[in-house]
Amino acid sequence: MKGGDMAAAAAAMNPGSLVGARELRAFKRYLVLASRTITWSGISRLALVRDISRGGLFFYSNFEPAVGDNIEVVSSRGSRCSRIRGAVVRVEPHAPGAAVGIAIRLHAPRPKR
Repeated sequence: MKGGDMAAAAAAMNPGSLVGARELRAFKRYLVLASRTITWSGISRLALVRDISRGGLFFYSNFEPAVGDNIEVVSSRGSRCSRIRGAVVRVEPHAPGAAVGIAIRLHAPRPKR
């Protein structure tokens, strides 16, 4: 089997694999591993952010939003507080009682007036 055929066969056996797949992300991802406050449907929850890019972020938490739901992420450091908002684009399957993986696409920042 040639290299390209092997990659295609590996991808066919494991559809979630990136073997032989082309990266479709518009922005580079960065590993973060930081806890943040997430607000969804007016309720604040704790989340563990796994990675972030200019276009979105991925985190784990204990709730399961629907694709399209809006999420706010709050980051505080001392007296400084920043808020970013985005829409859910993916909710990963999970075992009962396990953390839920959630990906959001960030909304474009609003221009300052």
